[in-house]
Amino acid sequence: MNRDLNAAQREVLQWLADGGSTHPPREEFKTSARALANRGLATVTRRRGVWTATLTEAGRYYAANDAYPVEAFDAVARGASRVRKTNKDRTTTQPVNAVPPARSGKSPNSHLTRAQFAILTAIAENAEAGRTSEIANRRTLLALRDRGLIRLTGSRSGWAATITPDGQRRVDQEARRLREKAAREAAEAAEKERQAREAALAQQRAADLMDRLLSAGRVDVAHDYTESELLRIEREARRLGTLPEGEKLAHEHIRMDPDLGFTLYLRPDYEQRIPVRTLKAPGRVPKTKHPAVERFLERRANVSKGSIPRAGRFLQGVVDACDIVGWKVTDKVSRSFGGNDIHSATDLEFRIGSTTYELAISEAAAGNRRRSPSPYVQEWDYYRGHTSKTVANKAFEPSGRLTVTVTTGWGATDLFRLSDEPGAPLEDQLAVLIRKLELRVAEEKWEWQERERRQKIRQERGEEIRAAVFEKVRYERNAKQAVRQLKDRQTATWLRDYANEVDLRAGQLDGEAAVAAGEWAKWLRDHAARVDPLNGDLNIISKIQATPDELQPHMKGWSPHGYH
Repeated sequence: MNRDLNAAQREVLQWLADGGSTHPPREEFKTSARALANRGLATVTRRRGVWTATLTEAGRYYAANDAYPVEAFDAVARGASRVRKTNKDRTTTQPVNAVPPARSGKSPNSHLTRAQFAILTAIAENAEAGRTSEIANRRTLLALRDRGLIRLTGSRSGWAATITPDGQRRVDQEARRLREKAAREAAEAAEKERQAREAALAQQRAADLMDRLLSAGRVDVAHDYTESELLRIEREARRLGTLPEGEKLAHEHIRMDPDLGFTLYLRPDYEQRIPVRTLKAPGRVPKTKHPAVERFLERRANVSKGSIPRAGRFLQGVVDACDIVGWKVTDKVSRSFGGNDIHSATDLEFRIGSTTYELAISEAAAGNRRRSPSPYVQEWDYYRGHTSKTVANKAFEPSGRLTVTVTTGWGATDLFRLSDEPGAPLEDQLAVLIRKLELRVAEEKWEWQERERRQKIRQERGEEIRAAVFEKVRYERNAKQAVRQLKDRQTATWLRDYANEVDLRAGQLDGEAAVAAGEWAKWLRDHAARVDPLNGDLNIISKIQATPDELQPHMKGWSPHGYH
């Protein structure tokens, strides 16, 4: 039997040493506890159906010293921990290198405890370190011998240990591992120090930037900060609350040109500026109702009969809130199909500025259905003049859960939704609905002003870019003209030199050949005078017209067709 403890047994031993006794974390702990009891390290009992394990004195000694106590040492080495050895048995000398009755069976690469590796390293550095008669070190020496890491000679009264090639290799591997670990820890410490320095520097830069921003209101940072750094500064400023009340940070490109970098500025924070109003739907539908609310109460559409009064109170509360804020609620829904058509999704329509908002309220069916059926359907009577009537849908099971959807028109996506929540019915969320609308209106108004400002800046910057591009194109054309004139000038020089050589040759000829050569020399001089740029207009190109294809290579991302 292997008398050493495996990993599972050591875990149970440590659990018991830490105070564990009953209710182990895993069921496997009970099996390992029984193995510890067989070694005399623990006791296991089950009284009144309660499983209990406790450490013995030997178990507490093993947990503290990672070794058996002296009295049980020889018994464990022989594989019989419960048999007490006599003094005669303990002093009997035997060859230490002989195979013991219970070998560990572990390879040289198995795990070593700190005590085992310390003794192995000491033996590798000094052979005298393995010469010992202390009983406390005997079990460690036996464990190292069983792994093939050392050789033992002598008797138990005085052992001498020498390291084996496997043991030396294990020491070298561990030394290399420790060097690599130390280098890795040093690199990690250096990296942490570098990150700490960068964080401190970034924090200082952010503080300086915030001081400049609070004093000026707008700061051009150009390319000193990346967009990710600016976003982090904005988040930190919002978290720390270092900005003026009702303001928050925003950034944009300087003069709407990415090549110029970023500018940081303060913009309104409507989340802080717009307070939450104290609004609540009426407890009962008033006698004087809005026409749209009366129409909703009369028709049968997307809310079951039992929830129509409650939905009507909410709609009347929306109408009253719009009157308080100053929004106009129309009497009729212009985008519906008209009448009592159950397919009309809009229940209330109101205008804020130039934008029309539509509000629809519906009820979901009981149960988790992906497509909830409609509470009402239309039945047609083809025998009585194709008339129809609205009846309750038997397939619809009312749930009482109401949902309000707000859009900006027919076919538009939903702006937001509000639904009944546990502890927060729809009537209590009226103030939330109005606040969302107020925030959206304020943001849209500010965005519209910013859009006009940015468009003006973008147009001015676009005109500058376009003028600079035209200047580049004009310069390129002048450069091409200079190169062309130089080529023509060189050609004219070559023609005149050639004409002189033809004249020399004509003087050596007779008759018609001389006359023909003279005519050719004359034509060469005439052609040289025609191609010579000195005989033409000598001026630069000042006004040009260019196509978008000529401008595009110099626009740096701007469109040659407009200011964007």
